[in-house]
Amino acid sequence: MNVIVVTGRLGKDPETRATSSGSMVCSFSLAVSDSRAKEGDKPLWLTVVAWQKLGEICQKHLIKGKLIAVTGRLQVREFEGSRGKGTAIEIVANNVEFLSSGEQRPAAQPAAPAQATTGKSTPYSPNDEDISF
Repeated sequence: MNVIVVTGRLGKDPETRATSSGSMVCSFSLAVSDSRAKEGDKPLWLTVVAWQKLGEICQKHLIKGKLIAVTGRLQVREFEGSRGKGTAIEIVANNVEFLSSGEQRPAAQPAAPAQATTGKSTPYSPNDEDISF
């Protein structure tokens, strides 16, 4: 089974592009710290990709510094760039939860939902914030 769940903060604003087939993909870097990390330890930087509707939601609402949780699968792909061939290990997101309000996008954009997902789930409602864990 290929499942990964991570929580971290965005290192920069998401970037969105269209593939040659017209599919929309959003990618962003995520800083993840080990629960045993000491002050001054460097985070692990992961690349997350979100496709189609989930990618649109991430592009619209996520900004640098936001705390999020990502559930997805690991993907290894080879590429050829200006420096030659390379390998990328990425998380392909199935679900992204927004865990902090932090900075907001300009007022022209609507507020972020508590959760964005590509699977079937119950839509966000204000009562979801009242649930304690």
